[in-house]
Amino acid sequence: ELFTALTQVYFAAVSFSETAHRLGKPELAESFLLCEHPEFGPATREICESVVGLAKRDETLARIGEIIEPFNVAGLADPAKHNWYPAVANDLFAAGAKLGSSADEIREMLLREQLI
Repeated sequence: ELFTALTQVYFAAVSFSETAHRLGKPELAESFLLCEHPEFGPATREICESVVGLAKRDETLARIGEIIEPFNVAGLADPAKHNWYPAVANDLFAAGAKLGSSADEIREMLLREQLI
């Protein structure tokens, strides 16, 4: 369970960064895996250090959920998905505000990238 949660940190960073760049908003994700983002970067380091230091599992899982939420544009951590996260356009539309993007901007990007 902890490994699965840790991978969600990676996938949140990747999916958010890729989507921000495809939307033409690279300023939202200027560093590799958001490592220099003022909130995500330090929190990711803190989480990794807590895992290596064998911190309390439940606290670490809760912290992972907190840090990925503002960047989760892929529907990660949804128990109904049983850790299976196909590319679903509705997840992206639902997370539009996290990217400062309207439904029209997201639709245009998906069409331009030939994803719909």
